[in-house]
Amino acid sequence: GKDILLHLPMEPYSYPQIDPGWPVLLSTMNTSELAIQIESALAAVPAAVGVNNHMGSRLTEDRHAMHVVMQLMKHRNLFFLDSRTSQKSLAYQIAREVGVRTAQRHVFLDNEADAHKISRQLYRLAALAHEHGKAIGIGHPYPETVQSLRYTLPEIRQTGVEIVSISRLVQ
Repeated sequence: GKDILLHLPMEPYSYPQIDPGWPVLLSTMNTSELAIQIESALAAVPAAVGVNNHMGSRLTEDRHAMHVVMQLMKHRNLFFLDSRTSQKSLAYQIAREVGVRTAQRHVFLDNEADAHKISRQLYRLAALAHEHGKAIGIGHPYPETVQSLRYTLPEIRQTGVEIVSISRLVQ
């Protein structure tokens, strides 16, 4: 009953000093190399209903690469959640152009693995949800994140915020 997303490694500006993992999508890859990497990653997570980028500050700014990614998302009927690792990301825009259901994250919960800071980010996310009717947060399964979710979400729910699956928020 939960949405499963493929957290797809994409080239950051700091590559290769910082390696996003395998199978990484690189801006130097041609169409078929990108497609092979994406298919390989999807095969590892067959229950995925959507994809979001892991890192990817360089790749999400690459129009050609994002077009290849979104064509495969459309073919597989998957949505794409843009983690917004770059303010110049084209992922959301190109997903819309291609006709892929998409959304963008509003708050990154655990850029710092500190339970108090993560809780503050959760309250910020809730405030955005109240203000705009919805908001999307992204986090990792760090112990500090899990702890913050466990203690903060009940309080946030009491303010009327409903926690929903990402598939309900993509358009």
